Amino acid sequence: TREQIRAALTDGQAMACTLLGEAANQGIDGIVGVACVVRNRALAPRWWGRGYKGVCLAPAQFSCWWGTDANSAAVYAAAEAMIARQPQGERTILSEIHWVVAGIMGEALRDVTRGSDHYMTAALYYSPARPAWASGKVPTRVVGAHVFFRLEL
Repeated sequence: TREQIRAALTDGQAMACTLLGEAANQGIDGIVGVACVVRNRALAPRWWGRGYKGVCLAPAQFSCWWGTDANSAAVYAAAEAMIARQPQGERTILSEIHWVVAGIMGEALRDVTRGSDHYMTAALYYSPARPAWASGKVPTRVVGAHVFFRLEL
């Protein structure tokens, strides 16, 4: 079940799958940006979870874990493959994401979001459907197709 898959993941695997689901189409800069938000949250535990895995899997935080769309299905397929230690192939987006995860968790990559703890797509931010939590908030940074905010840190 999806619950069993989430339970079996390590911190790094949960983060890699989150980045795959949330930013794989954003290029390396966008992937690093989302990874920075995960790290910023992990280093400052609050309602959004504790530790990397806790932050990535917190209910209703990263839609890739809680949806029923094709993107969510791809995240769970990748998670199952990681748990089973199935080879991921050479030079895939996942190999790049694993590099980012190692750099973020190992403190080798700087924070490109200026301490952000939230983000959303720019398309959503600039649309009439913008969530209430982002209304009136000034972004700290725009990286790729994501808008980043520092709201609670």
